[in-house]
Amino acid sequence: MAKQKSNMLRFGIISASVIVGVIVIVVVVYNLSMKPSKTKTDEIQRDAKSYISEHFGSSVHLIGTVYDNMGNMNYDYAAKAEDKKTGTQFVIYRSEETNKLVDTYVSQKWSDDIRKDTLPYVHKKIGKKADVLAYYDDEIGEKLRLSSSTMGSYKDRDAYVTVRVSLPRKKKSTDNEQFKEMVSYLEKDLKIKSGQLIVGYVAENGEILEDNEWHKTFGSQTK
Repeated sequence: MAKQKSNMLRFGIISASVIVGVIVIVVVVYNLSMKPSKTKTDEIQRDAKSYISEHFGSSVHLIGTVYDNMGNMNYDYAAKAEDKKTGTQFVIYRSEETNKLVDTYVSQKWSDDIRKDTLPYVHKKIGKKADVLAYYDDEIGEKLRLSSSTMGSYKDRDAYVTVRVSLPRKKKSTDNEQFKEMVSYLEKDLKIKSGQLIVGYVAENGEILEDNEWHKTFGSQTK
């Protein structure tokens, strides 16, 4: 009986040791996956420098590296760059589909421009605590064969954009009509040809105040 208890104890100790070992390995692997590879970081920086020399002028320079280990972006590693003339910050990365280097300059510049053009309207109509962000497809420049020198204004292109307004308050009965007027402003005043407006009720600390967002698509590429 004593021998049986001893064997059971030994088995329990071994099992516990195995479990602890597995946990340690998982933690180590997880921590390693959270850290960017210096080799890959250096590689994208080197490739991006050559890409900038070929596609941009002297006003564009590298300012860092972006590492996405969560799968949220179209890349794992990207070089971050800035155009000193326009203040536009964008990334350069290798496309998973084509294995070619692409950049988000057109997407980011148009998004910044729409935010700048929309914010005064939103502050006047809704309040100065509201914020606006705009999103184009990261590779819209590549898809439309546009560069920083040929892109022109977002008003001249039929490219789908998402405009998101964050409103730090609860719903009001007048919201629906007010937001429809905002869609009209985007179409008629800003000449945006296609997109969607999303209004989320989000407090300044990030707390979601309403479960349902307001949403409306418009234009030629309504989804």
